[in-house]
Amino acid sequence: ENPDQRASYDEKNGIIWIFVRFPVVAKYLDESLSPNAVEGKTMLAELVGEVYCRFTAREKIERGIEYITLTDPIDSFYRAVTDLQRKSLHLIHELIFRYKL
Repeated sequence: ENPDQRASYDEKNGIIWIFVRFPVVAKYLDESLSPNAVEGKTMLAELVGEVYCRFTAREKIERGIEYITLTDPIDSFYRAVTDLQRKSLHLIHELIFRYKL
């Protein structure tokens, strides 16, 4: 069965779930999250970054930290996610590429 998303965060247990059966993810990562090539590490870094930025953006908006809430809550959320991606994706990529998988 194909999952409905590529990755999610289990806040209760502090786990980032990567769904390797999602069609495009399966092309680059196997069940153990071992990348097939450089593209697999890139995919893993993007998925971890996506989950981190979504969770952190939501938390900051809900707590009124750092982000101005726009009239449209969806626009506020995407602005926060984009800002976090700009600030942190390069660091996540660097960590994933340094780690031997």
